[in-house]
Formats: sequence, structure tokens, C-alpha cells
Amino acid sequence: LRRAYGSQVISFLGLLRELLELDPAVLPDYQDVVERSFDRFILEHESGYNADQLRFIRAIKATFMTKQHLERADLYEAPFTTFGQDAVERLFSPAQVDEILALAAALLHL
Repeated sequence: LRRAYGSQVISFLGLLRELLELDPAVLPDYQDVVERSFDRFILEHESGYNADQLRFIRAIKATFMTKQHLERADLYEAPFTTFGQDAVERLFSPAQVDEILALAAALLHL
């Protein structure tokens, strides 16, 4: 994309927005969509999560934004190991983990 169009954008949505001269509010970049989706998820569940859980979810968001995917096994590797051994199991119920993974899976298909 960079060579063909001389653009510095890093995503297809960013390229479309640049070529069509659209406002970012009309066609947000993938990173913006991911950021907003995780933030909305946190707001919807905030009252049910404690501070450690919220920090863990924010780490999931940062990891997802970097890797652009997330699988259950990823939750047992760095950077999640900084929360302690098997932190995901201590912090979340299996249903909560499934819900977080479902969010990540839905974002893969955007």
C-alpha cells in the first residue's frame, strides 16, 4: 500500500479513508474500532470487575492491538504472566474468559 499509493497509513481502512478523503469519524481506522470496542466492553462490565480485572483486560486490549489476534493460550504467556501464574483463572470465571475471547474473535472479522 505504501509503495503503490505513497501513503503512510498502516491499514486498509486508513488507506480508504485517505484516498476518499473521509473524516475519521465516518470511517474509523481498525485500531480505533478495536480501542472503542474494548472501552465499550469495559464500561458495560465495569461494575462487575475489580481493579485487577480491569488492568488485565486493558493488557488484553494492548496485546490484541499489537498482535491483532487473541487465543486462550495467549492469556498464559507474557505480558499476562506479570499478573502472576495462571492469573486469568484467578481473576475471571470461565464464562467471563469466554466473553472476552468472543469480543476478540468478533474484532477479527471486522
